Amino acid sequence: MIASVVKHQCRQNSAYRSLRLLFIDTMKLPEDPIILELLPDFVLSWTKDIETRLEEFAKAENEYELYRFGHTLKGSSRQFGVEHLSEYGSKIQECAKTHQWAVAAGLKNEILQSLQELKLYLETQGLLPAQQKQDLPSNL
Repeated sequence: MIASVVKHQCRQNSAYRSLRLLFIDTMKLPEDPIILELLPDFVLSWTKDIETRLEEFAKAENEYELYRFGHTLKGSSRQFGVEHLSEYGSKIQECAKTHQWAVAAGLKNEILQSLQELKLYLETQGLLPAQQKQDLPSNL
């Protein structure tokens, strides 16, 4: 993805932010109103799980739990139409199968960044209730 290349060159400047917003503007979510209503809870729940459980399973070298965690991320992300997050689930599963514990743990910040971008998208679309704006971290 172009954003990954540019990210390293201009992470803190406005060009980077504009590129990320362009990515967000092209995000395609389901039109199902129930899915859209549940999406903020999805973001909050996965943000908390990624912050705590991903590293926990990787550090414990728990193949079963790490694989299961990736499988759940992959499936729930697809259910909500967030395909780019489901790809991280597949990567976590692969890391569990191949015992790449450090690689799995290293995905944490990338996934949190994707969740932050999804949160920003929800805000720009008016889909994030006020209470959840407070519950979600603003600076991952």
